[in-house]
Amino acid sequence: MVQLELVEEGSLQPYGNRAEITVRRNGDILSKQFISSGYPAEIAVEIEHGGQNIYEFEVEALKGSLPHSTTAPSSL
Repeated sequence: MVQLELVEEGSLQPYGNRAEITVRRNGDILSKQFISSGYPAEIAVEIEHGGQNIYEFEVEALKGSLPHSTTAPSSL
């Protein structure tokens, strides 16, 4: 079981807004479900095999929010 919490920073209403989360394992979509901001959500994950099992949790942008992008740090 993995516990996640969707946090809205700078929102006038940081609790109760719903967003869709996509769960992937090793690049394959396992599920899509809705979670509410400001409250913990539990998502069942299964360890498929020994070794690396890579899980990704992607959350859609909430209505009215600015687009968010993440970049990996680079080394000089």
